[in-house]
Amino acid sequence: MTIFQTFSLGPAWQTTDSKFETELSYQFDNQWQLAAGIEYSEAKQTEAGVRTSYYDFDSEQIIIDPAFEQQGIVSVMDFPEFSSLKFTFETMSAYGQLKIPYSDALTLFIGARYDDVKDIDSKLSPRLAGVYKINSEHTVKLQYGESFRTPVTNELFSNDDVTIGNPSLRSESIKTTELVWHYKTSELQANAVLFYNELNDFINIEPTLSDDALFTFTNSFNTQNSGIELDSTWQSSKDFSITGTYTQYFEDPINASFKRFASIISSYNLSDSWQVSLNLLWRDTVEVSSDTGAHFKQSAYSLLGGSLKWQLNNNSQLMLKAENLLGKKYNAFDPRIDDGAVAGTTEELSLHYQFNF
Repeated sequence: MTIFQTFSLGPAWQTTDSKFETELSYQFDNQWQLAAGIEYSEAKQTEAGVRTSYYDFDSEQIIIDPAFEQQGIVSVMDFPEFSSLKFTFETMSAYGQLKIPYSDALTLFIGARYDDVKDIDSKLSPRLAGVYKINSEHTVKLQYGESFRTPVTNELFSNDDVTIGNPSLRSESIKTTELVWHYKTSELQANAVLFYNELNDFINIEPTLSDDALFTFTNSFNTQNSGIELDSTWQSSKDFSITGTYTQYFEDPINASFKRFASIISSYNLSDSWQVSLNLLWRDTVEVSSDTGAHFKQSAYSLLGGSLKWQLNNNSQLMLKAENLLGKKYNAFDPRIDDGAVAGTTEELSLHYQFNF
């Protein structure tokens, strides 16, 4: 009888990011204000290897056979199937915004941003807004903006048994219109946002007829969505605050996700150095039929989490963070899985240290 050790497989990737930016601010004699700037950024994937417990170094392939069983998990940094992922995104950007105080109550904003992602795409994204101050507590804002997202390395160049990239992908773009009401007193802040989004060329994962992989990425749809977002923060004292949020889409989400979700976050300062927080997340039911014909349903559920933060000094802090404290069992939908179900995060404790220079 042949006995195999547990098969382990995962990425051994490394990326580097660099960014340069400069900004100019200028106020004209008529109180108009100009803000403008340029940016250069580079995101480079320097390593695209694999960590695996089975590997044939001669054929440079992962082969699950006793002859290629490694002593534990090995890192293969020059993995041929991932070589195309070593790609560099270079982006040149320029932006400008003009703030126009039309009256004591009304302020207008006119702006635009131009991004050129080398060898991928370039876009001009305009932004317009008007802010009307009704009184010291109530403000209304109407704004319109456009933005885009270029495809990432995995969507362009992935090459494995599950997904294959599509170098012909175009950028996703979104046009957003929002009507915002803002309320503020010494103890309470609240916002209500009505939004409408027009989405074009959105990238989605779809089955492929190729024998090399099961799925690929395509600019598969144009659509619209709208909804409402609510949030409020109550600062009852300098030591205690509570924040609530709620979001509801009026149409079904683009992919199988939540149509409604909410959160409550409370924070209490035990002392000048110690702070404790609790958060409760609520997510609505998700129900969908997968491409394989299986029916996926996850009932609505809640997740409890929290954190304990110790401010060591002005520059550093230590935080103990907990997620899904009650160990709620739930699934997320993934079309690449036969029944669509991927297990969600179980109980998780993590310790974080932060130092600010």
